[in-house]
Amino acid sequence: MSAENENLHPSSKVIQGTTFRKLRPEVKATLEKVVYQLELVGKTLLLLEQRIVDSEDKLQDMMELIKESDFDYQPNIINHVLSTNQDNTKGDSPAKQFGTPLPGDPSIHQTIQKNQLAEL
Repeated sequence: MSAENENLHPSSKVIQGTTFRKLRPEVKATLEKVVYQLELVGKTLLLLEQRIVDSEDKLQDMMELIKESDFDYQPNIINHVLSTNQDNTKGDSPAKQFGTPLPGDPSIHQTIQKNQLAEL
């Protein structure tokens, strides 16, 4: 028999070796389902691995984009402050009234006078 087994195709050797013929139909069906489920799990893991690789690539691209654009970014508040300072330096622009106290608050002049009196 060993000479016959050597001449057989490898898949035929598997069939000759361990076969499902001797098993009951219920066991055969269960084993087929288990093998099918294992194949599904293997394919699912391959898909998940591919998605992880794609996500890592996209994340790396986004990090590079953020890193590059971070140097060029200037918040709107800075642009507003810079334009306000430029307006104050022009002779023809009206004077800005920053620090105007709200109604009921003491004026800046009064606060300075109180501090000067307190120091004396």
